[in-house]
Amino acid sequence: MYTVTGSSDLQLRVVARTPEDLQAIFNRINKVPGVARTSSSFALHEHFQGRTLPLVAACAREEHDMEKTAHND
Repeated sequence: MYTVTGSSDLQLRVVARTPEDLQAIFNRINKVPGVARTSSSFALHEHFQGRTLPLVAACAREEHDMEKTAHND
């Protein structure tokens, strides 16, 4: 579950084996108290695999280096 900006409040990523399984997931989500409406979209193809973790690691290294520099001043 992700908190998102824009016209939605939350984003869920689900996996279903069949269209019927996906509909069952939608039905369960719609029964959750406080859910006023839902919308869906489908990912057809992942174009950039494995990019998230390297980006997070690079940001963490950069932050660590900045903190290290700040402590040395």
